[in-house]
Amino acid sequence: MIKEKRKDNKNRLLKEGEYQRKNNTYEYRWKDSFGKNKCVYAKTLTELRKKEEEINKKMVEGFNFDCEKITVDDLFTRWFDMKRGIRNTTLHNYELMYNNYVKGSFGKNKIVDIKKSHIRQFYNSLHDNKKISISTIKLLNAILRQIFELAIDDEYIKINPTDNALKDLKKNTEENNNFKTKRKYLTLDEQKIFEKFIKDNYSQWYNFIIFLLWTGLRSGEAIGLRWCDVDFNNETISIDHTLIADQQTVELRKKYNRDRWEIHPTKTKTGKRIIPMIPKVKKVLLEEKEKQEKNKTKCSIIIDGYTDFIFVKPDGNIYSRSYLDAVLYRSIKRCNEKYGTNIPKLSLHCLRHTFATRMCESNINIKVIQTILGHSYIDTTMDIYTNVTKEFKKQELNNLDNLFDF
Repeated sequence: MIKEKRKDNKNRLLKEGEYQRKNNTYEYRWKDSFGKNKCVYAKTLTELRKKEEEINKKMVEGFNFDCEKITVDDLFTRWFDMKRGIRNTTLHNYELMYNNYVKGSFGKNKIVDIKKSHIRQFYNSLHDNKKISISTIKLLNAILRQIFELAIDDEYIKINPTDNALKDLKKNTEENNNFKTKRKYLTLDEQKIFEKFIKDNYSQWYNFIIFLLWTGLRSGEAIGLRWCDVDFNNETISIDHTLIADQQTVELRKKYNRDRWEIHPTKTKTGKRIIPMIPKVKKVLLEEKEKQEKNKTKCSIIIDGYTDFIFVKPDGNIYSRSYLDAVLYRSIKRCNEKYGTNIPKLSLHCLRHTFATRMCESNINIKVIQTILGHSYIDTTMDIYTNVTKEFKKQELNNLDNLFDF
């Protein structure tokens, strides 16, 4: 007996897998490459057959239809659980940034639906509506890029929609002077004035600030430095660890007004280094040692077996980075008020940039600068060197112009 072919209510023949539903819409049923039953719906037969063509094309390419349900949030969770090779604090910062700007909003979008234009619109919205800085969006883009790379590896998508996603935004903001690179270091003249101001007005902080200005250590490396890491005879400083405030105890810190500290390896493998101790640094360290002996100040804290930290409070505990940043901000403000200078608001890390700038201005070999700063890649050092020398050359040429101003 010949099976009668199915037709819709307009007497059109329906293909295998095509069905007209009771509400007169259409349905297409098929099995994917894993044998799972799948279906799609459409209001018209024409629309349904367009979807069928796309489905058949994906079937030939071995497309995984389950991925159509996966959102950006889903993939972030998978990526976050798999991520290895970075510090817990860095990983936690990634999570905070994603939760603040992506999760539950843009993160609800399905991976397969996201196009490059969607990413650009998202970034534009963050910048224009929420006033998020370009630097923050760049960090966010780095996270999303890794998430979409995972989607490519799992064959959910073919191209990464974050590629060149920031190009137009950066260009537009630069053209409109909305994005200006802030100077992150003290000029030589500013440094001379600032050092004098600290010595005369903030003497209790003089040793620490001079130490940072003339060693280029990261703040965690400096706060975590112990007396046993300093070799006064050979005039060297050994850096093999850093002190980190556990970011996962933010609520506890607010509740109890304290930090929970952890000892971590240096930020990079090349961060483990021995640097020369110039006379100025040796002098402030000896002064700090003498001052503590005179005041009977002793380190009273042990962190992961480490103790005898150099820069401690009168009670022997250590200062938080946020507290030290606040001291620096306040001292710069008062220096500007007293001397009429216009030193920008800088963080502790900017003192590291200042030291790097002084080395570049002194034409110290680029590889030596890289080693002292503990950079993993020469490109990082070169970026600083290029920016500094560009400004330095401009300044020198201006001096030349003033010399022959006639």
